[in-house]
Amino acid sequence: MKKPTNKQLALLVTIALVLVCAIALVPSLAAEPNSSAPLNIFHTHKWKKATCTKPKTCKECGATEGDPLGHKLEDWKDDGFDSTFSERVYVKTCSRCEKTIEKKTEKVTSFLENEKLTICPNTYSKVFEKRLRELNDSDFTVHEEYDYKLTVYSINDSNDEMAGQLSFSLKDKNLDPTLLYAEPLNYGIVVMLDNNQSSYDKKMARFLVAMIEACDPSLDWDSVGEIVKEIDEQGAASRNGFTYSRTKNGGYTLLQASIITTVAAPTETKTPLDHDTVNKELDQVRERLKYIGQTSQYVKKAIPSAKEDGADLREKVTFLGIDGEFLYDIDKDSGKVINLFFKWPLSDYASDRAYAVNTLASYFGNEYETKDISQLNGGNDMNSYDWWKTTDENWDVYLVVADEHYDNEGGSIQFMQLEN
Repeated sequence: MKKPTNKQLALLVTIALVLVCAIALVPSLAAEPNSSAPLNIFHTHKWKKATCTKPKTCKECGATEGDPLGHKLEDWKDDGFDSTFSERVYVKTCSRCEKTIEKKTEKVTSFLENEKLTICPNTYSKVFEKRLRELNDSDFTVHEEYDYKLTVYSINDSNDEMAGQLSFSLKDKNLDPTLLYAEPLNYGIVVMLDNNQSSYDKKMARFLVAMIEACDPSLDWDSVGEIVKEIDEQGAASRNGFTYSRTKNGGYTLLQASIITTVAAPTETKTPLDHDTVNKELDQVRERLKYIGQTSQYVKKAIPSAKEDGADLREKVTFLGIDGEFLYDIDKDSGKVINLFFKWPLSDYASDRAYAVNTLASYFGNEYETKDISQLNGGNDMNSYDWWKTTDENWDVYLVVADEHYDNEGGSIQFMQLEN
């Protein structure tokens, strides 16, 4: 066999090297997309958006690009109480990922702020139960119940029998469960127990102490003892914005904690408008009375600022020097305007009533019929004034002012201009 030349040997070596390299590349080309093997030149990244903690990342190969977004912190938010109700928890969350990033606590020194409890009744019941169970030999539990459509909390003893009731009042009225118990209110606390049950004195003392401690976490044991002694001697005691009292009502004892409220200074009564000024103001009403009998669509086209309110229309105006609204009462069947009202929220009941009555009287005269219709307003002050055909224009003007008003509409004037 003829010996190969040097050129032939060199060629064979080159071919062998090429084959070895090709064999070595095969596993790399077959590697999984997310492995650490180098990518082939034809790979297209499929990016997953960057997050607060991770940069933009390829879904297939794991390659990254850029930087994480970083957390975008919101302001401190109240996150409620700790398990002992002795600390208030505040958190900062990220508006992007909604995770809690920072947390801090503040010691609770008061549940009272701006003459309102900062805890809702449901939370108060939990604080009351905890304080009650911390007392020696006090194995009581508190359970939410409904009694005659009112929400109450049954205070049960170790035998799971009711020893008393915890309830709440709002302005001396029972707190309706529809207010339930979602936000702080200016409410009173009432603990009721039967005078004839066994261990009455022991239970009454424990309930009174727990109620005081649940209202005011700033009190030490000696201060609570002073309040209890004062109640024993005088029937009531006041501390740090609360008045605590004990009274007997038939066969029951009522332990009460009421928030002390300051009486607001009366608002200075505005000077009533004179005859000529009222006459100019009434030009607004004269124009709008032309819409009586027109459809709501017609009124909306004529007054673009009039907004729908259910079946009616409202137009924001300043009338008689008061910021309020004209309300166009629409008949549901015909879709036509049947009444015109001016309505406004009261700033001060007595002051607003005097101003409105005296202003209207300066134009329509002092001959008007007045009625006390407080019974239609749950017993709260509500009075009506009716001027009828008092001028050559044959006006019917009906004013109603209510102390406790619904939907922030405490003053209402209905206008009609009758045909001669």
